[in-house]
Amino acid sequence: MCFSFFKGENGFDFGIRTPCTPSRWEDFEVEMTSAWEALCDAYCGENYGSTDFDVLESVRGAILRMTYYWYNFMPLARGSAVVGFVVLLGQLLAANMELQKACTCIV
Repeated sequence: MCFSFFKGENGFDFGIRTPCTPSRWEDFEVEMTSAWEALCDAYCGENYGSTDFDVLESVRGAILRMTYYWYNFMPLARGSAVVGFVVLLGQLLAANMELQKACTCIV
C-alpha cells in the first residue's frame, strides 16, 4: 500500500494506492464467480421458496461468502461499502430471510 500527499493550490490531496495486479483481479473474478455459482446452486431446487431458517443455512453461507470476498478484495470507499451491504440485504430478502434486529452504529 502506498500513501501519496500532493500540495495543490487549495491545500493537500491525499491518495492511497493498492497493489491490484492483473493476476489478483483474475483470482478475485474466479472467487466471485465461484461464490455466485454456490449461491445459485444452494437456492435452486428444494430450498427455493423455503422460509425455514435451518433449511436455508447453505444459502446464508453462500451469501456471506460472496460478501466476504467483496469486502476483502480492496479498501472500500463508503459508496462501495454501502453497495456491498445493500447487495447483502437484497440477497437475504430474495431468499426469504430478513434481519430481525436493526443494525446500530456510531457515526
